[in-house]
Amino acid sequence: MPLAPASPRPSIWTNARIPAERFLPFAPNLPVAHQLVHPLVDAKLSEASSRGLMSFPSKSQTDLIRIEGIEALLACATEAICLRLPKARLLVRFDPRLPAELLYYLVLADYEQSDLDLAQQYVAAGERVMELGAGIGVTGCALARASGLPPILVEPNPILWEHIERNFQANGLDVLLVKGAVVPTTYAHSTVNFHVAGNYWWSSLRHGDSTRQIAVPALPLSRLLNEHQPNVLAIDVEGAEDSFLNEALPESVRKVFIEIHTPALGTSIACSVVAWLEANAFRLIDLRAHTWVFKR
Repeated sequence: MPLAPASPRPSIWTNARIPAERFLPFAPNLPVAHQLVHPLVDAKLSEASSRGLMSFPSKSQTDLIRIEGIEALLACATEAICLRLPKARLLVRFDPRLPAELLYYLVLADYEQSDLDLAQQYVAAGERVMELGAGIGVTGCALARASGLPPILVEPNPILWEHIERNFQANGLDVLLVKGAVVPTTYAHSTVNFHVAGNYWWSSLRHGDSTRQIAVPALPLSRLLNEHQPNVLAIDVEGAEDSFLNEALPESVRKVFIEIHTPALGTSIACSVVAWLEANAFRLIDLRAHTWVFKR
């Protein structure tokens, strides 16, 4: 049984065994329920808005100290922690085996927050959504909530599959999880090398520092699009987005959300990615952090 909080002030932390409906009454009073974290959240959101296209988030000494404290917390945890995101009405079931840094950014609304906002603004009810690169399913849950339909999530990292499924369950949402890595249609092999990073969000088809290589199923993009006919395509493939520059997107795809990792790719390749979408008759309608939104 969870211990009672030491003070009467509300907290975002709770034990995962408490059912999800226990969280829902707080939703109309979000500022009250999260008054302990709001000053930090607002500060982090202000910092995030000033980063621009040419930089990734960096950790200050204060960030490092806080993350170290979260590592100590997770080392003592015997089961998952369930939290509600401070700027979105979504629950996250956080497994202690995941990186403490991820939990820190989730709590401060600095993990995919722009994607969550864009999903709410631009995904319409009834649209079929496919996401390439799903992480632990946070953005996928937001896409599902906006469309009202189970999204198709394509994720190559086997470590993350159970976390995706459990986060969808925590939010009462359905998902179609496709296990493998998206590759260009011209790719000729049944498997592809995927590079897994300790902080999983840097995992990619591109080789990176301090990664380990695994073989995963190779899924040609055109086959996925023809099979599932999505209206909205979300792409977050950690620097491999230029792999698709020769692909023709079918007419069923009307909107594209794409995270362009300009600091890693460079401006020339980033411009080529934008030109690819323009050649497919898409026009840019919004841009936040590193996520671009296109529509046709």
